[in-house]
Amino acid sequence: MTNTMTVSPTSRPARSGLRTFLRLAFGAAAVLVLLTAVMFALWWMVGAPHESITLVIDDDSITIPGAAGGEWLLAIGGVLLALLVVLIVVPLALLVGLGVPAVLAVFGLAVGLLCLGVTLAVLCSPLLLPVLLVWWLVRRSNRRPPPASTTIPA
Repeated sequence: MTNTMTVSPTSRPARSGLRTFLRLAFGAAAVLVLLTAVMFALWWMVGAPHESITLVIDDDSITIPGAAGGEWLLAIGGVLLALLVVLIVVPLALLVGLGVPAVLAVFGLAVGLLCLGVTLAVLCSPLLLPVLLVWWLVRRSNRRPPPASTTIPA
């Protein structure tokens, strides 16, 4: 006797939520590391501007002084931190802000329907007794008598 197990090609084991979350988190971290490397390479190739920048908006001028290399790296780090917040914290906040109230609303509706069902069962219980009696009588009349036992002479 051999033990065999048949696995269909479409069946796959269920994935846990933590495993999926960790894959997404490590993927986001890998993208951020790649972006950091690209920004650092661009800074290395082009170099940081040492001139001041003047922005003119509606006849108001804003002068931004030139930055050294370390300040540019801090600015890149700030941009990457903002990307991390946008990619991870904002979806989690939306999930908590919209998902939890939706689950609570569904739970509240389910509890209300359960209470309604129990109330209807209590109110309709006197009507159920004759129905159950008729069902029992019909079921009893449909039964066949047990077959007569036959004996085989030896």
